[in-house]
Amino acid sequence: MKTITLAIVALSSFLVGCGDDPMADAEGIYFIDSHTENLQACTEGGESLAEADGPKYVVARQSSALGISFLNMLACDDPVDCRAVVAKVDAQEFFAIDFGYTIVDDNGDLESGDTTSGFSSDGVCSGGSTGITRATLTDNGLAIVVERIAADDYPLENGGCTTEGAALAAADNSCSSRIDLRATFVESL
Repeated sequence: MKTITLAIVALSSFLVGCGDDPMADAEGIYFIDSHTENLQACTEGGESLAEADGPKYVVARQSSALGISFLNMLACDDPVDCRAVVAKVDAQEFFAIDFGYTIVDDNGDLESGDTTSGFSSDGVCSGGSTGITRATLTDNGLAIVVERIAADDYPLENGGCTTEGAALAAADNSCSSRIDLRATFVESL
């Protein structure tokens, strides 16, 4: 199912870099070798997320907004489509993608955390989680790992679910699921 991208990706203005900047070094077009999700454990493997008619490539591009650097990794069908995705982001157009991963550069590495608040039902927040996304440059490509920690149910705060509440409810839990994407470098942008 395609989702509409906006927020960080649609509002980013791209930067081009080189040298000792891991985000700039990761920029490029990659062929997806494998894309799996293990909902049962925090280990590699599990169900394939690759569909026969789904995207076969991922494009990685460094960007920034409001002084914060990002590495956006977005699904695309082929190198031509990957360049079209980059052009749409450059033009701040809305568009549909099958999947995307974003790393916020807090400390110069290719690792970023996130928290989802979940949803409320009968005065309780459920479905929240924390996660960490890591991108690693390999000898011939890119590896992306997303590890998620499910939050326990927690009470509403000021009438709603919050990322702070979800983070506290997940703090003592172990990693519960994992997504792995392995891709081979095809060409520079």
